[in-house]
Amino acid sequence: MTYPTITLDPAATRQALGELRKARFRRRTQDIDWVESLYKAYLTGLAALAAVIAASSIVGDGRLHAHELVDVRNHGPAIVGMVLGALMLLGFRSGARGGPLSFEPPDITHVLLAPLDRGAAVRPIAWRQLRGVLAIGLVAGAIAGNLARGRLPGSTPAWIAVGVVSGLAVSLAVWGSASIASGRRLRPLVATAIGVVLVAWPAADLFAKTTTCPLTWFGKFTIAPLPGADPLPLASIGVLLVLLVPVFALIGLAGVSVEAAQRRAGLVDQLRFALTIQDVRAVVLLYRQLSQHGTRAKPWWPHRALGGRAPHPSTWRAQIRRGTHGLARWPLVRVVRMLALAAVAGACAAGIYAGTTPLVVVGGFAWFIAGLDAVEPLAQEADHPDRGAEFPVERGPMYIRALLVPFLVMFVLGLVAFGVAALLEPGLRAPEPALFTIVAGALATVAAGAVSVIAGAPKLGSQLQQILGDYGGIIPLFRQAFPPLLATAAFAPVIAAQIAVKDNKPPMPWVVNTAWVVASVVLLCGAWINSRRDRAA
Repeated sequence: MTYPTITLDPAATRQALGELRKARFRRRTQDIDWVESLYKAYLTGLAALAAVIAASSIVGDGRLHAHELVDVRNHGPAIVGMVLGALMLLGFRSGARGGPLSFEPPDITHVLLAPLDRGAAVRPIAWRQLRGVLAIGLVAGAIAGNLARGRLPGSTPAWIAVGVVSGLAVSLAVWGSASIASGRRLRPLVATAIGVVLVAWPAADLFAKTTTCPLTWFGKFTIAPLPGADPLPLASIGVLLVLLVPVFALIGLAGVSVEAAQRRAGLVDQLRFALTIQDVRAVVLLYRQLSQHGTRAKPWWPHRALGGRAPHPSTWRAQIRRGTHGLARWPLVRVVRMLALAAVAGACAAGIYAGTTPLVVVGGFAWFIAGLDAVEPLAQEADHPDRGAEFPVERGPMYIRALLVPFLVMFVLGLVAFGVAALLEPGLRAPEPALFTIVAGALATVAAGAVSVIAGAPKLGSQLQQILGDYGGIIPLFRQAFPPLLATAAFAPVIAAQIAVKDNKPPMPWVVNTAWVVASVVLLCGAWINSRRDRAA
């Protein structure tokens, strides 16, 4: 026996959904002080603009030389295509896991399961999300264009205009790739394969010195203001093809999985709460659940229980054993991500040494993310404080011992980053400065991750905040800004070497002195961690 399919009128559906969303919006915003919100937005925008202008003036990077401009013309489009392909790979993988749309629980329960056109229910949410995506692309593109005009010849308005258009196109392409994978319900393996092709095709263009990939064509548009660049027709086609990605995504967006949307909605609500209370560890754990990155059921290498011969938890041997056992359970995705972050950090180091100092922001962020993954042994100790209930172990020294394995992990990743940097920039191939830089970078990154994990969410109404009064908001800001800045300090020896070479001085003393400064800050962080003398019991 078959039942008739009941579908409500699309026009009436859109009208009813619009009225429901307007009512929900009015209910949510009825207690908001709009004057205060606009004032905060004004201050945020003014601070961001001042930071961009100050960074542009402080950096002082010079113009590229003639042979460097030739490399930009010949290899720049393919490299831009590879970067865009890598971002779209991340988008496809996110879409295969249920992203990028985040539905509210009432929308899933009462709207997506109702007998109405799924597209009418999904596309308004997509349009609202696109506003934020376009804003991010606009700001990022304007900053990139402003930085490019400082190092590359050409008209300033042209560079800023190309940067804005490129930023918008990139943000739309990444969002569109995630929406395509979600709407078409691509399997993770298929989505990853498509993303790998998008990275490998412009990479083939780079090595073969050809222009066959549409992403390479788009890369030609990003250097269009450069004198001597190729004509625009092919670049315009590349931009058009990239902009077709979100259009194709909107067409098939109605096929989103209700089960994936329901799972994502619950995790996103928890993630927003964790961001609100500034709990970095909770954010990391929730992101892993969103990404479905569980631990391996079978370890990479075997390990066995020692029984009565197990070392005491207060010893170095116990923490090393626990740390290595944790590494053995890392999923392949996390290993690949850590290696990719190391490669990004190495490429940023090469760019910083070559004169593009703003890349320190990208490299510092990549190193900070890697550090949060590397300090997993310490994070497990902090997440399960009751494990040492039977042993009189003080937390501070135990936390310090738990950082040895993360330091070794970051040291190995530093070697990977050094290999990438040396491949791209011959001036970074000297082993002695590289060793000091790798050690200082590993220490800074591990310390940054450890401080983020141990500090946890800030305690509201602390005594120091009460003393500072209206200026007490500086404390949570400093707590969140210090770890990423400490991870960014890993590139301080590279910047010091760049300055020394620019002044025709030997870089080794500059690198050593800068590395000692970074190590001194790390020692202060270690003393703070070690000062936690409360017992595990």
